Amino acid sequence: MEPNASRDICNCEQAKEEQQMNDLQKIFQVYQYFLLGAQMYALFVKSQPLNCIQLVAKRIHNYLKVSIALRKKNWKDVEEFVTNHPDALHDDITETRENIFHFLGQFNEAIGLVNKFLIKVPLKSLERTNIEGITALAIAALSGNTEAAKAFVNKNKKLLSMNKNVLCKTDIKKFLGNKINPPSREDMEKFVKEKLECPEECTFLSVHAAGYYSRKETVEYLMSETAKVVELTQDIGRLLLKILINSNLFGTALDLLEQYPELASNEGNRYWKKKN
Repeated sequence: MEPNASRDICNCEQAKEEQQMNDLQKIFQVYQYFLLGAQMYALFVKSQPLNCIQLVAKRIHNYLKVSIALRKKNWKDVEEFVTNHPDALHDDITETRENIFHFLGQFNEAIGLVNKFLIKVPLKSLERTNIEGITALAIAALSGNTEAAKAFVNKNKKLLSMNKNVLCKTDIKKFLGNKINPPSREDMEKFVKEKLECPEECTFLSVHAAGYYSRKETVEYLMSETAKVVELTQDIGRLLLKILINSNLFGTALDLLEQYPELASNEGNRYWKKKN
């Protein structure tokens, strides 16, 4: 076979695999929205079977004022709104299911409001996720807001071990590699559904989010706290090590290795397999 022909075949196969991976990611996103719709329907249909969409729209409209104030960092207006509408601390305030703590976790200067509002809510309020499965702690982590992260963790340590539902390339390649023939649309949908229904298989935590965005101070704080509630010697730690290295946080990666030297082993480490 001519070298050029061999190269063309290789490029064609690579393009086909990339297309399949993109298709799976799109199906995954569609199913996330589908599951959200089912959850919202189950929530509202019991009491208002004909008006669930109107109820959601009305709720979002009612919180439009505070959403704008949050985006403009007008903390005085935010506090005044919450004083007059205390349900704003418990409800979703956007169509993508963000609550008020998702917004406040982004801004260092909002720590006063964070501490003031946290006193007024139960633990589970912080376990609420937006449409992408992201908690307020994860938002604080990727924003590098260490003070907010500390406040959230002190309120509810369960947040440290809450996973974001992700579909990683390793899982996709494994799925595609197990198929003799190209997977059908039905195969892909079945695979995605299984992944979404088994979030315990996912290992992307808030500490990973902080590392991914190179938030050194935040990732070091979350690393020490996360180690108290989950085992960092398994996939969680291996993925964290890889993220730290890829984000050029070499000192933090070295600290992690000094605490857990077994993470340097390639045995059983799916994150360090050589590329073909």
